[in-house]
Amino acid sequence: MLVKYIIIQVLKAYKQAVQYYKKELEDWETYGQAKIVLAVENLEKLSSFYEKAKKLGVNCCTIKDAGRTQVEPGTLTCCAIGPGKVSVIDNITGSLSLL
Repeated sequence: MLVKYIIIQVLKAYKQAVQYYKKELEDWETYGQAKIVLAVENLEKLSSFYEKAKKLGVNCCTIKDAGRTQVEPGTLTCCAIGPGKVSVIDNITGSLSLL
């Protein structure tokens, strides 16, 4: 079975951007507040996208599930990347398919 992980979690990324990425957040709020959901094949790939974003200095955070539905508590289920420049985000996630 192909497991799909979602690359989005707006609230946590927003809170982090308020504190550390003010210019990127201002641009995101001014120019449209895009939220794009992408899929990766497995946890290892999800982690690699997170590490690439982190290395490039892009706002990013991982999300662990509370375990109230289908997965165990503490399971890494998604990653938020951005807000940031479109060209930089595309460099990180451009190879992924829309979910």
